[in-house]
Amino acid sequence: MTPVEIIYINTPLTIHEEQGEIVGNFDTTLSNIGKLQTKELSEKLTGIDISAIFTSPLTHSKETANLLFVRDLEIIEDSLLKECDFGDFNHSTLSYWKKENYITTSYENGESYLDVGYRVDKFLDFLRDEYKLKKVLVIGHESIRCALEVSINERSFREVLEESQSKELDKKRGIIYNYTLK
Repeated sequence: MTPVEIIYINTPLTIHEEQGEIVGNFDTTLSNIGKLQTKELSEKLTGIDISAIFTSPLTHSKETANLLFVRDLEIIEDSLLKECDFGDFNHSTLSYWKKENYITTSYENGESYLDVGYRVDKFLDFLRDEYKLKKVLVIGHESIRCALEVSINERSFREVLEESQSKELDKKRGIIYNYTLK
């Protein structure tokens, strides 16, 4: 198989996350801090030759893509990259739930992390078919990053979600993740 290089970033801080809310599939925009985080990410990505930019259809993800790149690259929205649907937890302030409880069980009126994994696998199949030997930028959400870890690095959702839960997401917003899809 021919590898595809994936550069992945989590969307920067949103105005609702800044207020302590769980965003999920709620559509929101970047906060001022999120815009500064985007500027810092843009500087880290300078000089990297990217063939395509893929983003979640959520506004803060598209806003990140538009602020990151001023060159003439098409930004491709893909619904497979949307955040996990936390159902009744979308746009809430509930902070005590355990993510790993929802690996195979869907959030009430939402989806499970396994559902997210299926979506990400479909997206990765598309990349394998259409972007062989290319480098792509993917802008998404923490659940998508977790699914990439599971699919590409062959880790378990339990392990990745426990690790994700134990770290502050804001510390991961300036990180650029690199994956090689074979």
